Amino acid sequence: MINFWASYCVPCRQENADLRQLYDKYKNKGFNIVSISIDENKDYWRQASRQDSIPWLNIAELTEQQGSKNIKNFAVKIIPSNYLIDSKGRIIAKDVSFTDLKKQVSENIE
Repeated sequence: MINFWASYCVPCRQENADLRQLYDKYKNKGFNIVSISIDENKDYWRQASRQDSIPWLNIAELTEQQGSKNIKNFAVKIIPSNYLIDSKGRIIAKDVSFTDLKKQVSENIE
């Protein structure tokens, strides 16, 4: 899963806690997450990452959002935003709610 988030986004921060539970449950079965922060401030991003105890790969472009290649290339309109990708690298869902994400991960992994 590719997950777009930001330190200032309350729903993103709440979703990080839910994602951590899903990750812990399925990480040994092939489920992985890459989080991409759209934060512009490195300190805010690092602090939020520590507070949320994000265990998966978590990167930030740390550039103005208007010039962000990630936002442009992935057509991110709102955050949190996500792409669910299968084991062959195909996008199988976009902007999946957490409830649907749990169901899809469970169905595709178990």
